[in-house]
Amino acid sequence: MMFVAGLCSALLLCTGLASVLGQDSGDMPFNETLDSAGNVSLRWGFDSKQETITFQLACKTSGWVGFGLSPSGEMDGSDIVIGGVNPNGTTYFTDRHAVDAQLPLVDGSQDYTLLSLKEDATGTTMKFSRKVQTCDKDDMEISTSAMKLIYAYGADDSIAYHNNARGTKSVNLLQSTQRSTPSQDTVGQLEMTVNSFAVPERDTYYHCRIIKSPNFPGKRHVYRIEPKIQSGNVDLVHHMLVYACPASVSVELEGECYSGQSMYVFSSCQQVVIGWAVGGQDIWMPPNAGISIGTSDDPVFYRLEMHYSNSKLSKGRVDSSGLVFHYTSELRANDVGILEVGLIVDTSYVIPPNAKDFKAYGLCNTSTFSQVLSGDPPVLNVFASLLHTHLAGRGVRVGHYRNGEQIGFLGKNEHYDFNLQETMFLGSLVQVKATALAMETDSYESDQVYENVDIKQPPSRRAGKQHGDVIGGDKTLEPSGPLA
Repeated sequence: MMFVAGLCSALLLCTGLASVLGQDSGDMPFNETLDSAGNVSLRWGFDSKQETITFQLACKTSGWVGFGLSPSGEMDGSDIVIGGVNPNGTTYFTDRHAVDAQLPLVDGSQDYTLLSLKEDATGTTMKFSRKVQTCDKDDMEISTSAMKLIYAYGADDSIAYHNNARGTKSVNLLQSTQRSTPSQDTVGQLEMTVNSFAVPERDTYYHCRIIKSPNFPGKRHVYRIEPKIQSGNVDLVHHMLVYACPASVSVELEGECYSGQSMYVFSSCQQVVIGWAVGGQDIWMPPNAGISIGTSDDPVFYRLEMHYSNSKLSKGRVDSSGLVFHYTSELRANDVGILEVGLIVDTSYVIPPNAKDFKAYGLCNTSTFSQVLSGDPPVLNVFASLLHTHLAGRGVRVGHYRNGEQIGFLGKNEHYDFNLQETMFLGSLVQVKATALAMETDSYESDQVYENVDIKQPPSRRAGKQHGDVIGGDKTLEPSGPLA
């Protein structure tokens, strides 16, 4: 079986969710670290029969803590709870909503239930629950799509402006995937990084390095991809991609990706293995699937592509970032691959000046799989997707069609944030057959939407290539040129 990584907003309908939630997730089996420093972590679980969801927020502070659901990743319009433990040991906890950037207002209906709130030497831990749908206009419905979670905290119990003690992360609360870590005596690491690379004083720069894979004694499965960003270089690294190279590539090489003599060698490595973009975290494979390495059918050489965004034109910046492949000899039942669908940008693709709502459409018909794959076209089992566009992008959707009828979405983000791009899990497998996938960018229909009100000339480069990475498939259909 071939697996693919390939994501919904909803109207507020006060109806039952038992059929949507599926199986109970126990007490709190899911967890995410919400910030890069590891100061804020979240555990959660849901009960499909009671249609409730339980959260536990842990924060390294002795002051107030806040957690919320946001339509855009910002304060305005967010559904928020704030709580803490006073110096005298009493607790406080309120259900609130945010209007603009002011202190969140207390809801007229308190729909969150505090279960426990404690403070110790490690910080503050707040456990609470709510209905998945509260039918309160000041609360956000918790849907089966990825949601933007926000958090903030203070140094003491005076609820005030949080300064930089805040953040946001996209998480699919109702369709998350449990992580499976193999036995420690079966695991290893393969680092795909650059080594002390001097980042040029250029606004944007693509650097490539061809890396030879070590000789493995047999097949291994990559179960986790970890971004390794050098300390102090978070502002520099915009995205990282690893491509598989064909057998014609037989030497290690390093240089600028899309200019000079080496670009022809770099461009021959076109099969995407994995992609990571700014705002993303670790990418975990499902417990029953992994990326194959170490066999005669797997690549010997890989191309690492680093996109540096040195917007301040800083001098003397050196970087050793990249991706770490965590692999195991405990083989899983299925192999993982990536399918890419999207719009190719060239000089004819132009967003008009002063456009506030510009839509673009693309179509990928999977009946063409037979042109690049031997044998019958496979059934791809999609489990996650990564949506990507550039600064002008405001929304991205990947519609799924069969026999001319739309049957769902493989990816959907109505409030796209260039600085918050993450691989999102669908929660359940979606089968893609020899039918059609549509790449869209808008907010309502199957399209993409851009805003270009601050630019006075057509920004064909500004749009970049719009695409959705659908993890799975054994071939990748990918044109040459930078992805971001």
